[in-house]
Amino acid sequence: FIDSAFRSIPHISTFDIAKKYHYLANYYYDQQRDAAKSGAYADSMLLAITDSTQLPEHIKLYASALLIKGDAAKSESRYNDAISYFYRGRLFMRMTKDTCSFYEYDSRLSTLYYDLGRYKEAVRYYKKTLDVSLHCPQNLFTRFAQVQAQLDTIALCYPNMKQYDS
Repeated sequence: FIDSAFRSIPHISTFDIAKKYHYLANYYYDQQRDAAKSGAYADSMLLAITDSTQLPEHIKLYASALLIKGDAAKSESRYNDAISYFYRGRLFMRMTKDTCSFYEYDSRLSTLYYDLGRYKEAVRYYKKTLDVSLHCPQNLFTRFAQVQAQLDTIALCYPNMKQYDS
């Protein structure tokens, strides 16, 4: 379906191609649980827009490809690669100056560090996600749930670091 619909678009840009790969990368990661195919489509996204990172929407798509690559790497237990992709995606997102978009990257980093038992680093990134949750506009219930989740997980990190009174 996506290929036939895509062929009907008259003047396809590299950005359009990257968005198609974005859709497919998310589809294979979320629906098919195929990290390898998802990562391959994310690679295609990066290749399609490698020279197009001057516009904010291109930068966001490029950063999103790195987020997908990080998710795929984490699924394949390539944790150092995942950290690298999440961090690089966050650096790209900084170029847009859209601090509310940092949430996805900081959230992935905090969860990964927690899962790896690197609690001090997890706390640092959980606090960043907490700050974004408090300052960025969104549904009130979603904000409450995110803030509560960040606070709960920060609290869980301290006993794991043998810091019982923090």
